[in-house]
Amino acid sequence: MSHASIQFHSVTSLSRHKRKIAMGSHAATARRLESAQVIASGEVESAAARDVPVLVSAFRSSERNTYARLVHARSRRSEHPFVELPCEADDHGATALELRHLREGFDRARGGTLFIDDVGTLSAVCQAYLLLRLAESTAPPPGANDDRSPTVRVISGSDGSLMERLSNGTFDAYLFYRLNVIHVDRT
Repeated sequence: MSHASIQFHSVTSLSRHKRKIAMGSHAATARRLESAQVIASGEVESAAARDVPVLVSAFRSSERNTYARLVHARSRRSEHPFVELPCEADDHGATALELRHLREGFDRARGGTLFIDDVGTLSAVCQAYLLLRLAESTAPPPGANDDRSPTVRVISGSDGSLMERLSNGTFDAYLFYRLNVIHVDRT
């Protein structure tokens, strides 16, 4: 049995509500799930069980999106929103709009999962904002000893070029390590 059929069967065993979250309402998404041969069920379960950031590297955006939706659907956050925020190649005039979309994404995903696809294309300003939001949502207030869960779980996607962007200085190394708690490499 191929990985694709294992993965598809595990999605169909979800409750109807969770299946809608995982697959959306489009038949094309179901076909993507059926044909996606990159996701092993155990890998999804492992990532879903931990409430930490996940970085998904895959050449196809549909594979990254499918993985993010499956992790969300099987996590304790599945009853909360899954918000997808696709990023595009940065042109310097789009930074303000990109920053606004990132802010709105965090607000809309409260309690749930924010999926930031093509995270490597974020401008330096948006990378700094994302790093700040990750630190705020996971760090307890000064003097507190509690281990609070983040208010938003971030799953980010990349086409595999983040290492190149790290080495040429166009992607923040500290942000990379904050996003890369669990790394799924399908490139």
